[in-house]
Amino acid sequence: MKKKLIVTASIILTCAYPCLFIYFQNVGEGDFHEVMLPFCIFLGVSALVTLGGYLFLRNAEKAALFTCLFMLMFMNFNMVNTFLLKINPVFKGGYMLVVYLVCYTLLFIYLKKSKGDALVPCAIIVCVCGALILLNGAMAIPDIIKKTTFNQKILPESSDFSTQNSESANVYYFVFDEYGGPLSLEHYYEFENEKFMNFLEEMGFQCSRNSYNMESINTVDTLPNILNLNYVTEIDGASEYNMQYTENPVLYQLFHNMGYRINLVNHRDALETAEVNVISKYSGNDRMDTISDYILNQSLVYNVILRLIPEQSSVSIYAEALLSALNDMKYIWQETAGHPTLSICYLQCPHAGFVFDSGGNRMNEEDALNWEDKSLYIEQLKFLNSWIEETIELILENDPGSVIVMQSDHGVRYAKHCMHLYEEQEYDAEVESSYMKNILNCVYWGDLDRSADIEGLSGINTWRTVLNVMFGYDYELLPEPEEYVYHWRKVDGVQ
Repeated sequence: MKKKLIVTASIILTCAYPCLFIYFQNVGEGDFHEVMLPFCIFLGVSALVTLGGYLFLRNAEKAALFTCLFMLMFMNFNMVNTFLLKINPVFKGGYMLVVYLVCYTLLFIYLKKSKGDALVPCAIIVCVCGALILLNGAMAIPDIIKKTTFNQKILPESSDFSTQNSESANVYYFVFDEYGGPLSLEHYYEFENEKFMNFLEEMGFQCSRNSYNMESINTVDTLPNILNLNYVTEIDGASEYNMQYTENPVLYQLFHNMGYRINLVNHRDALETAEVNVISKYSGNDRMDTISDYILNQSLVYNVILRLIPEQSSVSIYAEALLSALNDMKYIWQETAGHPTLSICYLQCPHAGFVFDSGGNRMNEEDALNWEDKSLYIEQLKFLNSWIEETIELILENDPGSVIVMQSDHGVRYAKHCMHLYEEQEYDAEVESSYMKNILNCVYWGDLDRSADIEGLSGINTWRTVLNVMFGYDYELLPEPEEYVYHWRKVDGVQ
């Protein structure tokens, strides 16, 4: 009985450790259920290997030991191969797979002929994996407590909304991820976006060319702050914590109390969807990578799927989903008939992947994350501009009294991406951080008083100004937080 327990535990803990290690290291990035799929897949593979091993070895302990050692390779194949490729390009996936198979064949033959007892190595595996799981779990306890006891921070003033002087104009809020402000685009790309800015101003928009979200250059830090009209996030904290602040944030509460309904175009399911009506005509599966994706991508499961199951590439899926979201944005005004509505459109564009040129033609999939070719980002920016222009023209034609707020969460982060992708570590952190925080920030006031000035305002203070003008509130403009400086750091794991 004791032998069976050790043999079974060695296999289970070997399969569990990488899954739990990634989860404990990224508690704030996802939920525990995300590790169950890879864990079950690994257990299934280990069961087959153990069964096959036992049929030939006729020894449960040796079969279990072989399975544990085999699973270490199976679960970490791509991670090890990536490391070896950095050392020498000769280490390619197919070549290394042959090397592994030869090694494990020799191991199998050795175990077959060996007279030694494999129970002790199995017991050592139980002790080592069990101890590592407990250690990493203990270290993650503060983050687990923080996540499970999350309490949404609400502005005191948000709980005393009045509906007596409610303005009934429809409101549109467009957020374009990584859309660089004018200074950001000029600095990194020597590109003047004046044609687009002039279009907006001719249509009646007020455009700030000197707006910054000072607190960060990351969506998970800035966007929840804007939606809550205050600085509520933990800068450089785990995204899962911060994005919880997008569930029924202060802005939603305010408009709900004003009698508005809220529609959301939620590209890549980036925002929480409680208390909103999700507008999406895309039926495919395009979403942010999860912990489960990361674990499976490190294993041979990833290679097997690519080789045995023909499937649409992730870049192609992303392009289809983006087109669908752009179309939802273009006709979002049709969803407002008969009821005052706050329409929110979040699009992960012109953010990479780079999939469309300025004419709407597909670009090479290999360039989807190519930041070295500066033309790719600009092409996708121009592509997005054409969709925005068509959207604005339709809204103003069909809903001319509406209020439109158009922003980006941060500027273009050319320096950051080059650092991570190409390990370019030398740069002036303060200068580059400033340009990466320069945002798009434009407001169309509709029939409201247009004397308000948004020049130089952050995303939060722009919204506070809009609410003051629209509903007669007296939100004070918040002082800018201490200026954020992004220093180079290596990024691993789920981000």
